[in-house]
Amino acid sequence: MPTPNLPLPVIRSRRQSGQIMTEYVIVAGVLAAVFFAPMPGADKSLFQLLIDAFRAAWASYSYTISLPW
Repeated sequence: MPTPNLPLPVIRSRRQSGQIMTEYVIVAGVLAAVFFAPMPGADKSLFQLLIDAFRAAWASYSYTISLPW
C-alpha cells in the first residue's frame, strides 16, 4: 500500500517575519500618537484626561470611605 502524500512543512522567509514587526511598530506609533497628542477642544491629551478621571474617581472614593458609619 502506498504511503499518503503528507504536506511539507511551511518555511517562512525572513522577509515575511520582518513584515509583522513593521506592522507592529506602525500600529504602536499611531496608538502612541493618539494617546499623547492633544485633543482638539480639550487642550489635553487622552492620557491626561484619563489621569484626571482617575484622580476624580479616587477623590470621590477616598471621601466616601472616610465617612463615619
